[in-house]
Amino acid sequence: MTAQVRKINVSETYQAYSIIENGRDILRRDGCSQWQDGNPDLNRIKKYIRQGQLFGVFIDDVLCLVGAIICGEIESSYKYLYSGEWQLYTSEYVTIHALAVKKGCEGHGLSNYFFDFVITMARNCEKHNIKSIRLDTHPDNMRMQHLIKKRGFVYCGIVYLDYLETNRKRLAFELVL
Repeated sequence: MTAQVRKINVSETYQAYSIIENGRDILRRDGCSQWQDGNPDLNRIKKYIRQGQLFGVFIDDVLCLVGAIICGEIESSYKYLYSGEWQLYTSEYVTIHALAVKKGCEGHGLSNYFFDFVITMARNCEKHNIKSIRLDTHPDNMRMQHLIKKRGFVYCGIVYLDYLETNRKRLAFELVL
């Protein structure tokens, strides 16, 4: 088994979106309302790809996991953290969004390849002085909470996603590098 993490290219857009749709289905089956409003939609996935921010874990050249990695851009929703505080007061961090796994690939530890890649990428980012990795997830998304806590992310407080109209509350986590 050969694993590779790399940027998703335009020709892989619909494969990546299919994986996002599987993530949406998993969340729905788990009773979690995250992503049930259609976000992230196909346009957001295309935007991530155009901006070189959508990455995939490929196992033997098959796309099995996708996630957006935003390096050095300040996530506007993270400016205001409620009921807690970030571990570091910095504007130099990596943000992870839209992490999902292909149907049939769940439970095989593929996220480890992704998180190892993100950590290495963040530490080696020459354009920015990255000190941490941040992400958020829905309070009912127990799968993601388990996964990120296992990877050493620490709960920091609550954020409200400014690009959503409803269901905006998220738990914010940070991993200090």
